[in-house]
Order: sequence, then structure tokens, then C-alpha cells
Amino acid sequence: MWRPKGTGEIYAYIPDVPSNHEALQNVPPKTHCNPDFGWSIARGSFAFVPGEWTTIAERVRLNDVGCANGIIQLWANGKLVVDIQGLEIRVDKEVVFRGVHFQTFFGGKAQDWASTKDQCAYFGAVGAGIVEW
Repeated sequence: MWRPKGTGEIYAYIPDVPSNHEALQNVPPKTHCNPDFGWSIARGSFAFVPGEWTTIAERVRLNDVGCANGIIQLWANGKLVVDIQGLEIRVDKEVVFRGVHFQTFFGGKAQDWASTKDQCAYFGAVGAGIVEW
């Protein structure tokens, strides 16, 4: 996700459980849990620069159910900028990766979140892989 001035972050919808608060509460430069909307993780750890391509790679390892051993990592332009261990990403063994979905929009639930002008974003070489451990 990006925020004003190209500030990047991981925005995750993961369980609001004590182990995740412990693993995430001090992730720099800024991490915040909104119990209604999800986790803003490592906000400001990388940036999108207008007019330049940014290469993003993310690795998510699901936890074993009942264990806080999930992992989220993110690389921006080849540099590891987020490395979080000890997460409880799922609480049910039926929760598995079946694919990937992404979208862009000016988030929020009111008109004041909308852009004041037409804008566009370009995506290239999008890929995904699922590896079973």
C-alpha cells in the first residue's frame, strides 16, 4: 500500500491476537493496528518514487495452526526492508493460499479519500508462486 508522498507499507488483514501484537508492535518505522480495518505494517520502510519503477517482492509463510511461527518479508528494489517472524496469520487449517488478489484504490469509506484528479499506476511482470513446505 502507498500513502502520501509515496510512503510504502504492508497492509495486512491478520488475526487481532496477542502474539501478533507482540510481533508487530515495534516494527519500524511505524506500525499500527486498527481493529476494524487491519494492520498498517512498517509504514515508511520504503517509498514509491513518482515516475520510477519500484520492484516489490513479498514472502508470506503461513503459521502452523496454534503456533505463532508465520513470517512476512518484503523486499523493495532488491533490499529486504521488512522481516517479521512469530506471526499467527491463520487460526484455521483450512486457510491456505489458493491465489493472489490485488487492487488499487483510494481507500477509506468517505468521499474525502477520493483523488482530486485522474491518476494511473502501471504494473508489469506480476507473478506469484505457492510453495508447500
